[in-house]
Amino acid sequence: MARNEKEPAAPAEVGEEKSWNESQWFWWADPEQGISGFHRIAHQPNRKNAHIWNAIIDDTGRYTRRVSSQVTYSPEMRADGTYSVEGLSFQHLEQGGLACKVDQDDVRLDLRFEDLHRAVSFDEVVSAQEAKDMMGEVGSGHTESAGRVSGTLNSGAREIKVSGYGHRDHTWGARDVLSLQCTTWSNGTIGEEFSFFVTAGTVHGEPPRRLGYVAEHGSITAIREWRLYPWMDIDGVSMIRVSGYVETTDGKRFDLEYSGLMGSTIVTLDELFLCETAFVLTVNGEKKGVACMERSINPCGGQRLPSPAINAIYEDGVGQLGKIGE
Repeated sequence: MARNEKEPAAPAEVGEEKSWNESQWFWWADPEQGISGFHRIAHQPNRKNAHIWNAIIDDTGRYTRRVSSQVTYSPEMRADGTYSVEGLSFQHLEQGGLACKVDQDDVRLDLRFEDLHRAVSFDEVVSAQEAKDMMGEVGSGHTESAGRVSGTLNSGAREIKVSGYGHRDHTWGARDVLSLQCTTWSNGTIGEEFSFFVTAGTVHGEPPRRLGYVAEHGSITAIREWRLYPWMDIDGVSMIRVSGYVETTDGKRFDLEYSGLMGSTIVTLDELFLCETAFVLTVNGEKKGVACMERSINPCGGQRLPSPAINAIYEDGVGQLGKIGE
């Protein structure tokens, strides 16, 4: 499988912009073992800041979580072709994908995420101007890919062999998500036969931006229309089911059902507050795989608030939410 030549195969050269950012993010799930994980590293060298998302939910309900958008950045986090923050690290695989290692408390994870198709950039599925408009908030470089995961999870005294699927994205360049009011990011796969990705974002004073694609045996087709309807739990935050469809530009329609909750976590991305949830995926009533729904909201409403207010919302508040889930 050919790599997307636009995607850096190692930590990218740092730009001069204050908002320059590089992030690697992926989720995975193994329905047979009943486990899932959510992992993200972001480096903001010109702000001397880094982010970590690291959440693993095993079949017993044990929840290992470390989430922070306020980690002091150091150049060693991008040394020797490796991205790292605290006990989480990523390296690119030559054929496309990531190697992920976690060493946190008494949890060890050694995982390979191998791309199922060439990583897709937004300008491949919408016009150059639409891609540029979307990338203004997402990053000047961005790719998405479904993948197969395999490896080993050691949780306490247990060793679990992992074999499942997931999805990753890679962002690099100037990035400022402040203007986003809310977003939806969702994707899923059943393997080489079918994967999909959709996203939408609402910016203050502008119409929503939407795009997506379907991958079938390595062939990428843009999505013309999609609808996904989440069913919410009584807390008003947690998703317990999602129903909907995607329709491609060549007229194919795929009915999607997310059920069988695999795991969920609350995370932050600068001003955004996000809920990530992994499910078992059913395509057209029969094909089984995994899917993730991410929904985010900016409590600032797309407008900047003084940093103490941001810290109160995102550091203290999320910390308390994390304790509730432990």
